[in-house]
Amino acid sequence: MDSSVDSINPARDPALDALRASMMALGIALHAAMLYLAAPPSAMALPTDRNHSPLMDAVFHWIHSFRMPLFFVLSGWFAVQMLSRRGLRYTWVNRLRRIGLPLLVSTITLLPVTGWLFLAFWLGAHGGELTLTPSRATVERLIGDMQARGLPVGELSWMHLWFLWFLCLFCGVLLPAAGWLHRHIGAALERAGLWRSPWRQSLILALLVVGPLWLFRGGQVNEGYMFIRPHIPSLLYFGAFFTFGMLARQQSAAFSSLGHQLGQRALVAACLYPLATVLARMDDAAHGASAGLHGMSVLVNALHSTLWIGVIVGATLRWVRSPGPWVTYLSRASYWMYLIHLPLVGLAGWWLLRYDLPALLKFAMVCGFTVAVILWSYHYFIQGSWVSMLLNGQRFRMAWPGRAS
Repeated sequence: MDSSVDSINPARDPALDALRASMMALGIALHAAMLYLAAPPSAMALPTDRNHSPLMDAVFHWIHSFRMPLFFVLSGWFAVQMLSRRGLRYTWVNRLRRIGLPLLVSTITLLPVTGWLFLAFWLGAHGGELTLTPSRATVERLIGDMQARGLPVGELSWMHLWFLWFLCLFCGVLLPAAGWLHRHIGAALERAGLWRSPWRQSLILALLVVGPLWLFRGGQVNEGYMFIRPHIPSLLYFGAFFTFGMLARQQSAAFSSLGHQLGQRALVAACLYPLATVLARMDDAAHGASAGLHGMSVLVNALHSTLWIGVIVGATLRWVRSPGPWVTYLSRASYWMYLIHLPLVGLAGWWLLRYDLPALLKFAMVCGFTVAVILWSYHYFIQGSWVSMLLNGQRFRMAWPGRAS
C-alpha cells in the first residue's frame, strides 16, 4: 500500500488504485481469519477462538503468502515514480509527512488500544476470562503458556504498524540507490528479457527472495517482522520486493506481459498452494533437521508467492480500465482502513468469544462489523478532516459511490 494518494492519478492508474483497495480489504479478511485458526504456525501459536476451522487456516496462509510482498512491490513502484518526478529531497519530505508522521501519531494512539484489545482476546481465548480489565494471574498464565511454546515474551511489537516502519527504512536506505540499481541490476534484467515473460518475472523474483526466506521456519514469513527490534531476515525479504518494484518502475515495459497466460499461471499457483502448505508444516515440525526439506519448502513457497503476485497484478492491469466510483472511494479510504481495521477486528473477535457459533459465521461477522465501521467513520468523520490531510495530503468531499454529490 502506498500511503500517499497524491502520488497516484486515479484517471491514469485505476488498476493500481483497485489493486491497493482490494489488498487492503484482504487485510481485514486475513486478520479476522487469524482469530479462528485451527493450527496456527509455531512461530505465531497464540490462542484462538474455540470455534475454529481449518478453512480459516487456508484463507490465512493463502492471503499471507502474497499480500504484504505485493504491497511492497507497489510501494517501491510509487516511491520511484515520485523520485523521478520530484527528486530525492521532495520524496523524503513527502514520505516523512505521509508515512513517518502517521506512524508516530498511530504509535501513540492506536497501538496501545490495538494491543489492549488483542490481549483481551488472547486471554479470553486462553482462559475464558472475558473482560477488558484482566487479572494479573490471568496475564501470568498466558505469559507462561507463551514461554512454554517458545514464543517471544517481553518483545515490544509494532502490531500492524510494522509496515509503515519498514517503508520509512526502505525509503531512507534504498531510494538513494535507485539510480545505481537501475544501471547495474535493472539494465541486466532488461537485457535478460525479464519484463517480456510473466513466468520469468515470477522465477527471478522468487530467486531474489530465496536467500532471506531460508532464514524463516518452514520457509514462511510468520515471525520477527512485527517487533520494534529490527529483524534482519524480514528486512531483507520485504526489501527484495520493494527493490523489485523500484526496478519495475524504471523500465518502460515493466509488467506489460503479466496479463498474458493468466489461466495457466493461476492454475500452477493454485496447485503449488497445498504443496507449499504441507512442506512448510513438515519443515516446521522437523525443527531444521533436514536441509533438503527446508530448501524444498523455501523454493516452493517463494515461487507460490511470486506467481500469485504476478497473476493478481496482471489480472488487475488487464481488466480494470476505468476508475469506477467504488475504486476511487476505497482507494482514498485505504490508508484509514489500514490504520483502524486491526483494533476493530480485535474488538469484534473479543466480543464474539462468549458465543458458541460456527467459525465461518464469526469470521463473516467480524469482517462485516469492521468494514461497516470503517466506511461509516471515514465517510462522516475522516474524509473532510485534518486526519485526511495527515494521511492523504488533502481533504475530500465524496458522496457515497453511486450517489450524486
